[in-house]
Parts: sequence; C-alpha cells; structure tokens
Amino acid sequence: MRTAAALAASRPDPPETDAATISHSPEYAVALERWRGKRAEMRALNSRKEDLTVAIHLASVPRPFPERVKPLSEKHAELLRQIERNPRRVQMELEDVTDKILESQPEYSAEHELLEQAKRLEAGRIAALFRGRHVTAVRSLISAVEQLSQAIESERAVRREFARVSPEPVSAALFDWSSDLRGMSLLEWHSVAATWARRIRQSDILK
Repeated sequence: MRTAAALAASRPDPPETDAATISHSPEYAVALERWRGKRAEMRALNSRKEDLTVAIHLASVPRPFPERVKPLSEKHAELLRQIERNPRRVQMELEDVTDKILESQPEYSAEHELLEQAKRLEAGRIAALFRGRHVTAVRSLISAVEQLSQAIESERAVRREFARVSPEPVSAALFDWSSDLRGMSLLEWHSVAATWARRIRQSDILK
C-alpha cells in the first residue's frame, strides 16, 4: 500500500492563486451592502434614543449643572432647549424612536443572517481557489511528519542496540534526544502524529 506521502507526491503541483487578484462575488457584495445599510440605520436609531434619554434625564437635574454633568449638558444643549419649549414633543420622539427600533429588529436580524450565509458561501468559494496551494502545503507536511517519525525510530533503534550489548542500558553519551518528540512517532497508535495521520487518511485532502 502506498503511503500518504507517496500518494501526495504523485499529484502534480497546482497553479498558484494570488490573493491580490481575488475579488468578492456580486452576491456577497450585495449582502454586505444591505447589511451595512441596515446596521447604519439601527446605529442611528440607537444613538438618537440614547441622546433623547440622556437629555430627558438632564432636564430633571437642578441648575446649575454639577461640573461632572457639564460635558453632557453641552453635548445635548439643543435637545435641552427643545425640552424646555416642548417636553412632550421630545418624549413622543423618544417613544417613536423606541418603537422603530423594535419594529426594525426582525429585519435587522434577518439581514444579519443573510450576511452570515453569504459569508459562508463566499468563504467556501474562495477556499476552493486556494485548495490547490493548500494541498501542496499538506503534502509537504505529510512528508515532513513521516521523515521525522522515521528519524525518531532510527534514533531509538541505535539506543536499543546499545542497551543490548552494554552493561548499563543508558548512558549520558547516548542521550535520549527523541524523548521530547515521542508524540511524533507514527508507530505509536495514540501519538499526536498517528492520530493526525488517521485524520489525514479519513479526509478528502488528497483525493
């Protein structure tokens, strides 16, 4: 049976995809533009609601305003003047803005979900353009892991051979340099490398 590295090496290298040449699809661009418009609308409504709420609260604060309140009073000076002239009108605007936010929420949520769907589709489309380069990189990774595993087993074999003929099974002169890499041996079923190799074989990355 051919190894994963041998199978990977048998595939020709795909043409490269330059990220700078990739543009978004019209469908994604439309979904993004619609979402940005709805988001801007909701932000404006929420901002207005906040301004009205703060101004109505400030109108109830005794004059002169405390120093800590002056920046807010200056920011909302026009609304404070409107409240002095017609407090009910400002209160009605707050109620109207609050109603608009509630009424817009379903459409806002729907547009957000449509954007998320468009993003997933667009990500999949663009991923397909990068797949060739990714497969090439994974082939190199497979080869590197197999070579590392073989090197680990070679190092272990030398020390096992030494242990068979030496009166002492270990020696500082033959330090166990592969011990920190034990998770990279493909011969150990539960190792990181072996688990990773099984996932590679079960995937469609090399198909």
